[in-house]
Amino acid sequence: MKEKRILKFSEEGLRQLQFFMEGMSFPVAVAAYSEQDVGKLEYLVKMVDQGIIKGTGALCVWCIRQRISYQILFRVSIRSILKHPVRSYDDFRLQKILKRYQQQMIGE
Repeated sequence: MKEKRILKFSEEGLRQLQFFMEGMSFPVAVAAYSEQDVGKLEYLVKMVDQGIIKGTGALCVWCIRQRISYQILFRVSIRSILKHPVRSYDDFRLQKILKRYQQQMIGE
């Protein structure tokens, strides 16, 4: 049986992977594939540490604007929906907002 991967990032060219958990409603992983991305990621870490960027939504919007790959680490399943319906709804709502924002960025 093939194992499911939690992280969906491509391993090819991956230079750095950063996890953000503290102060986030959902954990977020951010990937850097170039030297420029690594610099942006260092800047992001400083902004989160200083409290300039607060919360999962703000972090993901920043990643979209900077064209940096990110992944929210929350697995939606029937079990999680039944055990944590509000958290599952919040994740669904956040994913919808981020997808709409990403589409707007592509359209510009």
